[in-house]
Amino acid sequence: MTNTQLTAAWHASSTTVAGRVLTVYARTGLPAGLTCTPAAELIADYAATHAARCVLLIDVAFALPALVVTAETRVLVAQRHAGMLVASQRTVQNAKRTVEQWLPHGDATGVDAESVDLVLIEVPSTRDAWLRRLCEGLRALAPGGTLVAVGPNDAGGKSIVRDVKELIGPCNERSKAHQRIVSVKKPTTALPVPVWAQTPGIALGTTTILTHADRTYQTAPGVFANGRVDEGTAFLLAHFPPCKNQHVLDLGAGVGVLGGWALDHGAQRVDLVDVDGAAAQALEQTFAGLGTVHVAWADVIDPLPWAQRNELVVANPPFHSGKRNDDTLIKQFVATAAKHLSTRGEFWCVANGFLAYQAVFGELFSDVTKVVSNGKFTIWRAKTVKRPE
Repeated sequence: MTNTQLTAAWHASSTTVAGRVLTVYARTGLPAGLTCTPAAELIADYAATHAARCVLLIDVAFALPALVVTAETRVLVAQRHAGMLVASQRTVQNAKRTVEQWLPHGDATGVDAESVDLVLIEVPSTRDAWLRRLCEGLRALAPGGTLVAVGPNDAGGKSIVRDVKELIGPCNERSKAHQRIVSVKKPTTALPVPVWAQTPGIALGTTTILTHADRTYQTAPGVFANGRVDEGTAFLLAHFPPCKNQHVLDLGAGVGVLGGWALDHGAQRVDLVDVDGAAAQALEQTFAGLGTVHVAWADVIDPLPWAQRNELVVANPPFHSGKRNDDTLIKQFVATAAKHLSTRGEFWCVANGFLAYQAVFGELFSDVTKVVSNGKFTIWRAKTVKRPE
């Protein structure tokens, strides 16, 4: 696979699927980095050699199968990661191919039940998210249609097979490129629903609930810190700055606890951003009907839908893409925070204690302070944005 940098943000990578050279367009911050995943390549290879009238792609990197199916095939895409959605759209557009529908929030339940004859799933990294996606795929699949799931052997490959057998029935499996490839046809008579498929969040039409500080939050499988307040967020909450009558922006909001805390402590307006479509969808449900709260499903590298500057920006950002540490992620958060802060605004960020962010913040802020550290986590405060001359 070869790489060519297009701009500071976009990179082109080429890969060969079923004898065809395909080009994908990537940028920093994607879950698997700048090149295509082995799982997506194997899924695309299957799509190229198995005709379908309508195919549903669930979390497949770069919507790669859309580049190899016939022009008559209807393609529906459910992609939860907003950054990967943008990269997939760019990839498909540059290949001059067509996707019939990019599903809002990457929610595959937006597809009509039993309307698809081929479902292709790139298995998510967390088990609960995979089980939810499997249930969504089965719902969309017509009887006699085929579901294919591909995931790493070293990250639950055997459990993928077991889950498919329990929910749908006997399946075929094989390994290639360190990936487990599972395919199954949907029977006309459904199996008894396994216990795990009836649990809140995984069962379709249900959500997971988190209660914190007398506020109830909706959440979903695969969302960061699903069902709990993680230690970093709790540390930031314990040292949360005054926010009464302020405009507050939470970057990478997750379940929304930081935004909810700001709202409960007098914030005038709270804007919440998350790259995960399921997180954004849950945030909309949590804060439904509150005109002071606004939610965006977006990658922080992309323009946000709000023009106003904020007195406070808060974040508990990720520091890795997949299994790799990636300081471009925090740089994106810092750049977005700087762009959306008022003249006297402050950016408060909690990070793992081993991450030395002084220099990163110093690139865009004149005043950077380590507020407090407990050894495991550090809270940084940055203010006085270095505005262009």
